[in-house]
Amino acid sequence: MSTTTPHSSFVKVERRPVTVEERGWIHDIVSANPAWADVQLGDLVVVAECACGCRSVVLEDPGHIQNPKFINHQGLVGEIDLGIRFDGRDDVVSILLHFAEGNLSVLEVVWYNFPEPVPHNWTEVSRDLRIGD
Repeated sequence: MSTTTPHSSFVKVERRPVTVEERGWIHDIVSANPAWADVQLGDLVVVAECACGCRSVVLEDPGHIQNPKFINHQGLVGEIDLGIRFDGRDDVVSILLHFAEGNLSVLEVVWYNFPEPVPHNWTEVSRDLRIGD
């Protein structure tokens, strides 16, 4: 049975590795940010998912500090705005990668048409990547 986590709308899930898609988003964001690009992330594990179905996930604390430059800080590593096409229409999905206390913490998927469900499949037609502070 799923229970809530300290992140408001997230529910605990059985530990699982990040998906190929999630790993790709994380890699692209981390690689673009000079403050994170040389960090060895190790295995990334999902421990909670957003209950609304938006595909946002909470990453497990790795047990070591991934980026010592950011101990005692939290913020945004970066974000990707994806131009997507699905069911014959164009739309946008934003992917934000957050950190807390020197570790990656949340991969947030922002679907601007909520409460309409996030599409399970789409074709990416454009990408705009920005790094955080």
